[in-house]
Amino acid sequence: MAKIQSQHSYFEIIIEKQYSQYQNLIKKYDAFILDSQSGAADHMEKYAAFLPSFEELVGTKLSLVLIAASYIESIINFFYSHKLTAEQFNALDNAKLLDKWTGLLEIVVPGYQLNKSEELYSNLTTLINARNSITHMKPKITDGDKIKQTGNISKHFKDDQTDRVLFEKWVQLPKALLKKLWEADKSSSGRVTAFFSLRKIESQKELMSYINSTE
Repeated sequence: MAKIQSQHSYFEIIIEKQYSQYQNLIKKYDAFILDSQSGAADHMEKYAAFLPSFEELVGTKLSLVLIAASYIESIINFFYSHKLTAEQFNALDNAKLLDKWTGLLEIVVPGYQLNKSEELYSNLTTLINARNSITHMKPKITDGDKIKQTGNISKHFKDDQTDRVLFEKWVQLPKALLKKLWEADKSSSGRVTAFFSLRKIESQKELMSYINSTE
């Protein structure tokens, strides 16, 4: 009997906890902004008191991006490890994450397709770009009006409503991609990937119910 050793399913628990923390910090941030608009005399004192929460918010957003991207890559690697031979799987070591979920997967799973026009594709590419801006971070350097280094600081770490919607989509993306994969591949490889990617699942009926909750 095959023995499976993988820790990637813990991402589901971690990302839920981190997103809950993110939402709580957003509430604190909104309350602070609303209070600051009142023009209270003690604004600077309140700003000093809020600063640690703001730093925690930025850190939580960084964590969410890295966790979501890692979760997505772990799912597709897990699938390929069951679908391919060891030689084929090892050949994917240098493949880009986007390629693993698009062209390569379209070859391995007939009927699967992730079109550039789909929102899932857009969410995946923006998440990967944000992940890369963190893992390969470069500073922006200016000297007066002259830009010495443009840097690659992600635009997704300023807070606005568009940014918040995008983070929500990124958090939901692993489950949404897993659903798309499951719909295209009902083989044993697809089933085992779904089961091991979602720790809460105990039966196939629960699995489909859980995956369909993305709709």
